[in-house]
Amino acid sequence: MKSFKYPTRSLRGDYLRATVGLLVTVGLLIAATKITIFQYLFAAGAILFLGFFLRTAQRHLTVFHIANGALYAQGPFGSSIQLCSVTDIQLRYFSTRKDRNGEGGWFELTIKCSKSKISIDSTITGFEQIMQTCKNIIQENKLTPSETTVDNFSSAGFGLENQTSFNNDLNKNQDTV
Repeated sequence: MKSFKYPTRSLRGDYLRATVGLLVTVGLLIAATKITIFQYLFAAGAILFLGFFLRTAQRHLTVFHIANGALYAQGPFGSSIQLCSVTDIQLRYFSTRKDRNGEGGWFELTIKCSKSKISIDSTITGFEQIMQTCKNIIQENKLTPSETTVDNFSSAGFGLENQTSFNNDLNKNQDTV
């Protein structure tokens, strides 16, 4: 069984941003003595930062396991997916820089089946092993990933070119029949 979790150091910044945002918005909410539009704005901001804090805590408490042909997310709002029933895998890249040169961004991997989905981002320990598992799932389940997913797998070092060219040839042959 392989286990993966988000390291505390990768979540530290999110905890800090959520805490500071929550303190500032709650402080401004308390400082606004009259019921004004500003109180509603500060309350909305506080709710937003509280949600961000809770989402970060959920990621921190969730442990992912790959075992017995399934991917398990154990923690708050956990779920599981049988790898043989995966219907779609998407890999998206989010850049934090304007030039999108691959530095300063992160990947988000979404694995779907008919009943549920699990999303994992690249700050988790062992993300490369999860990517390799997903590459194998795409090949074994004969999935047709999107062009964006293929490009992102390739840029991460897990080329899917053979899979898409196989699927394109298969689609062309079906069109001619």
